[in-house]
Amino acid sequence: QFGIATTAIIVVTLVLLVLVDGPVMRSAARLPHVVTWSFRQITDLGLSGWFLWPLGILFLALAALPAERLTAMSQRVLATVMVRVGFLFLAIGATGLVVTVVKRMIGRGRPSVEGALDPFLFHPFVWRADFASMPSGHATTAFSVLVAFGTLWPRARTVLWIYALLIVASRVVVLAHFPSD
Repeated sequence: QFGIATTAIIVVTLVLLVLVDGPVMRSAARLPHVVTWSFRQITDLGLSGWFLWPLGILFLALAALPAERLTAMSQRVLATVMVRVGFLFLAIGATGLVVTVVKRMIGRGRPSVEGALDPFLFHPFVWRADFASMPSGHATTAFSVLVAFGTLWPRARTVLWIYALLIVASRVVVLAHFPSD
């Protein structure tokens, strides 16, 4: 089953790369300034720091609580909350670390590299930010947030889907990523 899923992902990515990336990016480059400005405001909300810093600080603050002064029930509640906060931190942070390595191994040029919207510009194993387009770190963070928070709070999934899709769209509108990224 892993082979079928991997093959499907590769085929879909290639189809997007060939048929969608160029036309969509040329259209995004012609969007009105108010649209691109709006999406520039949204796009930074896909940075993992918006989640990792508060979660990390919360985890450390909870760990600093004097557990020995708490009742047995309060200790169990504290442990449960810490497990959830730790889960959220790792689900978002570990995914981000893996993607940071993978995107540099792939070495896809960002749309703005070398002044052209060339979806076929690849330099594998070039460890530079301008050749770290695929996969999108912002999109990975947004979908990690969707899955992790959505697992713990299923009723929030609709809002989390909207958040994730807005982040993904924003990366294309601000010309930071191709749709296939």
